[in-house]
Amino acid sequence: MRHLALVVLAVLCIGPAAQAQTTDAQVMGPITKFMETFNKGDVAGAASTHAAGGDVVIVDEVPPFVWRGPGAFQGWAGDLAAYDKKNGISDEHVAISAATRTEVDGDRAYVIVPAVYTFKQGGAASGIRVVQRAAPGKFRSPARLP
Repeated sequence: MRHLALVVLAVLCIGPAAQAQTTDAQVMGPITKFMETFNKGDVAGAASTHAAGGDVVIVDEVPPFVWRGPGAFQGWAGDLAAYDKKNGISDEHVAISAATRTEVDGDRAYVIVPAVYTFKQGGAASGIRVVQRAAPGKFRSPARLP
């Protein structure tokens, strides 16, 4: 599924360890922010939701398919932009629904959300519906959420 695997799988947010009692808002906040900034085309805003440092892995159907390390997000964003331009893809948008599963352990979470990815290719509307994708990663504590 084009770009959604990345969009939702790659949500690794920075911050200190979260409190023991984690609410859905704590876990979904960084995911929602990533989606909002991605949908606006705000690469810097989307990058800000990802973990700093080398613990980032992004998998997507855009070549070269896997990006790792501190520059993973920037590498993926550049490759995605080049792929979209080459293939006439524009107006990308991802809509997510409430999480269907959330597992939290300390400052790490595994989240499954239904999603619909729409875009235009060559000016014609297109889209893909994804029932579930995972977003493992760190999330920010309430004090650090924007």
